[in-house]
Amino acid sequence: MFELRAAGWTLRQIGERYGISRQRVDEIVRDRGGPDLPDVIAARRAREAEIMQERAGDIRQWWRAGLPIAIIAERLGLPAARVQRAIDGVLTPMDRAHRNRSIVMRTRTPRYTDQQLIDGIRQVAARIERTPTQEEYRAHAHELGLASILTLGKRFGGWQAALVASDLEPLAHGRGRGSRRVWDTEACWRALERVADQLGNPPRFQSYVMLSTGRADLPSGPTVRNQLGRWIDIVIELSARRSGGPGLAAAD
Repeated sequence: MFELRAAGWTLRQIGERYGISRQRVDEIVRDRGGPDLPDVIAARRAREAEIMQERAGDIRQWWRAGLPIAIIAERLGLPAARVQRAIDGVLTPMDRAHRNRSIVMRTRTPRYTDQQLIDGIRQVAARIERTPTQEEYRAHAHELGLASILTLGKRFGGWQAALVASDLEPLAHGRGRGSRRVWDTEACWRALERVADQLGNPPRFQSYVMLSTGRADLPSGPTVRNQLGRWIDIVIELSARRSGGPGLAAAD
């Protein structure tokens, strides 16, 4: 017991190991002459730091996967507050983006089925008696309680693909604003890389919307998400592109 106490174990931990109360452990250790509390605290901190260093890879993996701090601390046998301080000090914006993505993906439930999305597009087409443009769909979607253009773009991969899925004639070039023809995937990435330093760390979607509004040299926020997917995934990939590290596919 004296050796465990000198190594930084708490009275409770020692008592649980030997099946006695923490008060009895305290009596036994004090009868042996110590160790002094400052020495115990110093030893405990050194032991905790050693565990955190040895398990750094596991901690990062668990945290990115969205595990609560309490569960990570329990796996390590450390106080939750100690683990939280260590995580706050070493994890990067990319780690935080991965954690947010894991939590979103675990808790996310689709609001619309594919058939409901298709029925909504057809409903607008029937109302205007032709294939709608994105702007025409958007103008009727709120009134009819339909999904947003962003939702359609994420589910089907773009407006034209959503029209094809709905068995509607795709729009000829020149209908609508044509932002998807100008702002293709690589053009969107180049635009984001140009303004990444102005968006904060990590970059926030609302910051990009405010920055891009009214600027012809930047794609709109909805265009970026239509082309590149969820903003959480965009943040991860953008960080990798700027640092020269692996992209989202490799990180996953």
